[in-house]
Amino acid sequence: MERRPPLQREHYLAVNDLRIAAELAGSLAYFFAYWELPGLGWRHRLIPDAVFSLADRTFALEFDRGVEGVQFFIRTKIATYRRGLDGLPLAAVLVITDREPRMASLAKAIGDTGGRMLFSTLDAVREKGLLGPVFHRAPGDSGVPLV
Repeated sequence: MERRPPLQREHYLAVNDLRIAAELAGSLAYFFAYWELPGLGWRHRLIPDAVFSLADRTFALEFDRGVEGVQFFIRTKIATYRRGLDGLPLAAVLVITDREPRMASLAKAIGDTGGRMLFSTLDAVREKGLLGPVFHRAPGDSGVPLV
């Protein structure tokens, strides 16, 4: 059997870094990455990059490297999150990007979601963890902790 690294290596590694951050945050009930969800009987059309439960709150996670256009990201993912996932109440959707300009572009394009969409960068989460004040509701606002 020939073993090969994942095709989207940077994306895969970022999701694993976010899993580690979730585990380090404590009170993690579960964390399932996109490659694990189909094996669990995931029945929703949209497959998040991860779904996890921390401090009795469930979050969906989207890691974005800027490969897709902003409008494509909004049309294919955000519209579904705004409608909700049947049977899976989410406290928030975390949109984590690889750089600040991309985070600002997505936050501006998505607009106010009443805190149901939180934005950060992978570097901020690596540096301060998921419980640090690294999440933003809109471009330029003060960072808030996840819980």
